[in-house]
Amino acid sequence: MTATAFEKSRNILQQNDQRVWSLIVTLFGDMAQGTDDRISATQLAKITEILGIKPEATRVALHRLRKDGWLISEKSGRNSRYGLSETGRRQSASASARIYGNSLPESGNWHVLILPSGPLTTRNAMAKPLLENGYIALNTSVLLGSGPVPKQNEFLVLAGGNTPVPDWVSQQIFPKTMSADITGFSKRLQEAQQYLTIDFTPLETVVLRVLIVHHWRKIVLRFPEMPHELQPENWPEPECRALVHKILQQLKRPDLEAL
Repeated sequence: MTATAFEKSRNILQQNDQRVWSLIVTLFGDMAQGTDDRISATQLAKITEILGIKPEATRVALHRLRKDGWLISEKSGRNSRYGLSETGRRQSASASARIYGNSLPESGNWHVLILPSGPLTTRNAMAKPLLENGYIALNTSVLLGSGPVPKQNEFLVLAGGNTPVPDWVSQQIFPKTMSADITGFSKRLQEAQQYLTIDFTPLETVVLRVLIVHHWRKIVLRFPEMPHELQPENWPEPECRALVHKILQQLKRPDLEAL
């Protein structure tokens, strides 16, 4: 039997190492960020079945996400309906700015923080909250970040401005392995694009969107938001981002009711 355009595009975009709970986080982040948005257990079963996920794996993932405070559930007759918790909505909204956004920090809007000398454990403790908020450690005493400078006065702050950036800094922030991952994803998107010229059902559209957003989310959240002058030469992310946005515009998000 000849594969359909949907099956061909799905097979190109699907990865073998998909974590079920992470895919479900992507699904809710893309389809159901609203306070009252709900996806029923029946709808979830249809989506995950097409993705090749076994029912028991879906149940385990949903249990984990409820336990971790990402999802809430409510009964609707014999069916259950799931939605993002307040924590889940907040974290999804934060990630959405990176996933769907199309802008970088202003040129020159970056700085270097030099930590005071002292025991490594002390420096690590000082650096931890900064690293969790987008800073990059160039070594155990030097951090690089964009945007406003932290209010703490124990750091020596060096403004980036038009300072030339050596290649080793760009390569440390944006390693070649990451560049290869982005290029590989772009090629898969281009290959799948030839099959996206027809109208898919709402369910098929959701599945394709999940596969694209999930892969893109895993890529884009691995590197920091930095002005273009900190990016290495021929960094492939802007071109890949444009292609992701173009395809997602083509695969318009269907209403939950349509599922």
